[in-house]
Amino acid sequence: MGTFKVSIDIGSADRRTFQAVDALVDTGATFSSVPRKLLEEVGYRPIARRPFELADGRVVERDLGEVSVRIDSEVRTTTCIFADEGSPVLLGAVTLEQFLLAPDPVHKRLVPITGLAMMAKHGKKYLEALAKMDRSQHYPPREAVKLAKETAYAQFDETVELHLRTSLDPRHAEQQLRGTVVLPHGLGKKVQVLVFAEGEAAKL
Repeated sequence: MGTFKVSIDIGSADRRTFQAVDALVDTGATFSSVPRKLLEEVGYRPIARRPFELADGRVVERDLGEVSVRIDSEVRTTTCIFADEGSPVLLGAVTLEQFLLAPDPVHKRLVPITGLAMMAKHGKKYLEALAKMDRSQHYPPREAVKLAKETAYAQFDETVELHLRTSLDPRHAEQQLRGTVVLPHGLGKKVQVLVFAEGEAAKL
């Protein structure tokens, strides 16, 4: 339920400009929401579409995007719903958690909270691998692959994922991206094909 309004800034996709808006603090909402027109004006496009349950129990689908939000000089990238025109800007629970803020409905303001941190205990091999990496540095692909091999310590073939932002809109058929890539050195596995056949087909 919305309780009060606060002033926040919605940043452009490149974070070069910010636009001040009044947002309704809504702890009943999971994600923040911003009118679609405003998000599109500052350069955002949907990256996903998900179902959401409304207060009256209806389930509707909404577009989602990763949006830069500034609150009291701090900037975070948060998941926002592309809301219908005329809808208010809502500040949801996820965004509040990202900023370590909680609503104070009595004084109608946001107050800082202390985050909870759970210190996980890691093994010697993990710590040795971590010491080889500079997490503030962006590694070129060749160097990143080399580092991934050097820091692999599991007793099985580990997986490396590649994430690409193509800026395609999957709602349009001409912007669908599907395909396969043949790796230069294969998968490192020998492929065997078993065929059940009789007669001439077995000879072939």
